[in-house]
Amino acid sequence: MTRKRWIEGGVLLGVVALCLVWWALSRPAEQGAMAEVWYDGTLAMTLSLSEDGRYTLAEDPTVCFQVEDGKVRFVDATCPDKVCEETGWLEKAGEMAVCLPRKTRLVVAGESDGPDIIAR
Repeated sequence: MTRKRWIEGGVLLGVVALCLVWWALSRPAEQGAMAEVWYDGTLAMTLSLSEDGRYTLAEDPTVCFQVEDGKVRFVDATCPDKVCEETGWLEKAGEMAVCLPRKTRLVVAGESDGPDIIAR
């Protein structure tokens, strides 16, 4: 093979590898996935991502969550800055939203196979 063919083959292989990485990182949560709600360092409740609904934290009724289409999010918290609500929908294992004033952490359970940090 000529040098040009080796370069073309390498570029093609690189594009395929990038496509596979993108596909692996963009997969939604599997059906039956769970979300954990932690309050003050203790597991307070577990939410099934396959059952749509709105849930309130028993330990702090001012904090509400919504599950829809295999995703979960904070929908209402009486914190001053609302950063937890602005985090948006969580669907991949390892994704997390935290409300520090309300001592609440929402985590999609499971093994994360993606990056540790996602900048938005």
